Amino acid sequence: MAALLVGAAGWAAIEFGRRHLDKVLDNSSGDIRRIAEVMVNTAENSMHQWLNITLVVGGGLVIIGVIVSLLVSLASTS
Repeated sequence: MAALLVGAAGWAAIEFGRRHLDKVLDNSSGDIRRIAEVMVNTAENSMHQWLNITLVVGGGLVIIGVIVSLLVSLASTS
């Protein structure tokens, strides 16, 4: 469950931070802006990839937990 919260909070933080960063980049120009945009886009894509992995693993763990609890419940009633 914690992995799902981390993944969702990470996505929200990236989107929130991106808005503020866009405002800062609007004040710059030329090569500095292009270099900063490339660096930020690379970091953002990497963070999205890791957060997607975290969400998938967290969801998988929740599903495994539900299955295990159902099996234990069925075994204890027999």
